Amino acid sequence: MRDVSMPLPMEVIFTLLGVPEGDRRQLGMDGPVLERDADTAGHPERAMIAMASMMQYWPDFVDGLRRKPDKVW
Repeated sequence: MRDVSMPLPMEVIFTLLGVPEGDRRQLGMDGPVLERDADTAGHPERAMIAMASMMQYWPDFVDGLRRKPDKVW
């Protein structure tokens, strides 16, 4: 179920939005945003950096679509 129920909808959404395949792991639920260390209760720094990067991705992506709506991303 984990191999299909989460990745499939994400792939469909990314495809419909035109998100480049190279960007999808960083944005998906299997990417570094959800990484945790077994011996630490908090979020590791790499996960926080990945979250900040992901949060900046979407405004930049939408801005690119607005500037060049016909471009295949």
